[in-house]
Amino acid sequence: TITIVSKEGKEKEYDNMVAYLKSIDFFANTIFILEKNESKYHFKNSDSIFEYYVDIFFYIKNIKSTDSLQIVNRVKANNIRILVVDDIATNLEILELYIKKYYPKIKIDKLTNSKEAIEYFSKNDYNLIFLDLKMPLMDGFELIKEFRKIKKLPKTYALTADVYQDTYDRVVQYNFDGLLQKPIKIEQLINIIDGVINEN
Repeated sequence: TITIVSKEGKEKEYDNMVAYLKSIDFFANTIFILEKNESKYHFKNSDSIFEYYVDIFFYIKNIKSTDSLQIVNRVKANNIRILVVDDIATNLEILELYIKKYYPKIKIDKLTNSKEAIEYFSKNDYNLIFLDLKMPLMDGFELIKEFRKIKKLPKTYALTADVYQDTYDRVVQYNFDGLLQKPIKIEQLINIIDGVINEN
């Protein structure tokens, strides 16, 4: 988000500057807020216009945009706890890296052992779970069955690099809430987490 305060007599220059910045790919997802300061000039290129200076949190509440929604969700994410189970530690580290980039204070429990995962699930409350489908000892399908024996599941997503139709059919059969395919697409991951945040 960029806030621009217009200066009397320079309104057209400010408006043209915003138009120019919007034409640059780097600013493609940027929200431009203009504070008019009672100017009568008709600004065409700003996304939102306010007559006087107001606190930044007013902008966040009143601008409907992906960017402002992510700011709010980063704050709400402080109360979210995620369980991720994958027998490959590197996969866990990569997933955590992606999540922490957008939600720095979100709580994540990363486990490589299915039996340990059952213990964690029984002792803690989670808002979201990711389960790898192919693991030794107990795969994701078996693990979700064990979890259901303990208590009600939060949103639970399958993790897999498998693109076969049989796998998708089993994910539906075992009542996962969805599937997060490897290699992970950040946009899909964010959409899943944002959905959970907005429900809590």
